[in-house]
This record gives sequence, structure tokens and C-alpha cells, in this order.
Amino acid sequence: LFLGESQPPDRGYAFCHRLLDYALSHNITRVYTFAAMATQLHPSDDPKVFGVATNGEAIRELQSLEVNLLSEGQISGLNGVLLAAAAERDLPGVCLLGELPYFAAGVPNPKASMAVLDVFAEMSGVEIDLDEIREQSEAVEQALLELLEKMQEAAREDAEIDEESLPVPEPSSETGDESEEESSDESPREPDPKLDYATRDRIERMFEAAREDRSRAVQLKAELDRLGVFEQYEDRFLDLFKKGE
Repeated sequence: LFLGESQPPDRGYAFCHRLLDYALSHNITRVYTFAAMATQLHPSDDPKVFGVATNGEAIRELQSLEVNLLSEGQISGLNGVLLAAAAERDLPGVCLLGELPYFAAGVPNPKASMAVLDVFAEMSGVEIDLDEIREQSEAVEQALLELLEKMQEAAREDAEIDEESLPVPEPSSETGDESEEESSDESPREPDPKLDYATRDRIERMFEAAREDRSRAVQLKAELDRLGVFEQYEDRFLDLFKKGE
């Protein structure tokens, strides 16, 4: 039994093989590990389950249960190492990853756990009473909704303050036909993808704050969306959560 917050600091590979020695002595035929997948999931939505497997039979089972197969990426910690160690000993392995919101990647999420356990119960034939965790998931969901609302409100307030602090451009002194043509042009203009120095500096400060506290990522995401530049920063934004996967 492993806790995500408490794993051996070293010699994890040898530890996994010792565990497999014990498992094989009890005729274990398949290894399961659980992990998390941080996405833009809204707290009120039902989380999906992602999965990987080390043999074709398990992959087909995952597909029959409509589990989303991972085609790339890595599974950090003993969740992934144990699968590799098991594969070396011809012991099939499966990892099930529960989807949870980016902004709450560091918060225990019973709703994601329940989704994973549902799939595990189907695959293993082990019956699990989920009544208690279901009650916990409802309470956590409500708390996350309230937190998300507060963070979005804080992001809106910060954006308003930043806009007020930006320098006001001087009115143009140009006169004549060219000025009149520009003022009379009623066709919509494309948004300027370039950001001024002050805005880029504000974004960098928000990234730094999100690295120190991932709950600030929602505020960062809201600002990038407001500026229409999320795609420019998407890779860096996703990098904030790699340790939470």
C-alpha cells in the first residue's frame, strides 16, 4: 500500500522488486497502480479515467471500458516504476489515472479517486463500497466550486487594477484626410497579437506566482484567455503541472 506523499526517497527500483517478490509468492497475476492527470476539468464535471497497460489483453479491456489510452507522456514516481519492474518479470501491469482540475492538482480529489476505483473494480472483479468516498466527493466538489469562483473574481479584480495602472496614450496630433479616413473606417480590426512590455512583465510575474502556488494558475489562465494569448503560453502553462501528473 503506497501513499502519494510518502514514497522511498531512494532505491525505489529495488523496493519495487522486493514488493513483486511478495506479490508473486501470493500468486498475483496483474499489477495495478493509480495516478492523476491534471486537465482543464471543471469541478462540476465528471472526471475521465486515463490508462496505460503493458500487454495487449489489458489494453483491450481498457478500451472496452472506454478508458482513454495515453499515447504519450510519462508516469512519475513508483506508479510508473512498479509497472516497468513488473513487465521485466512478465507480470502484466495497468496504471489508471483519474482526471482532476489543474488549479487543484495538489488537493486530494475523492471524485477522481472514485472514477478510478470504478474502473478498477470492473477490471479486477473486486467489489468496493464507494458510499463514503461518494459523500466526500460531493463535499470537495462544493469546496472547489467556491474556491474557483473566488479565484476567478480575484483574477477579474487584478485585471481591472492592471488596466487602470497602464499609461494612457497621448491623443494623436495628426490631422487631415488620413486621420478622417481612419476615424471613418467602420470595418472591424484584427486584434494585435503583440503584447507591450508592461503586460508581458505582468504575465511573467503571474507565472512565477503560479509556480510557487499552483492554485494561482486559474488566475493566470483567466488573464491569458482575456488577452487572447493562451496558445502562445500553453506549453509553459502545462509545464506548471508536470509534477502533479
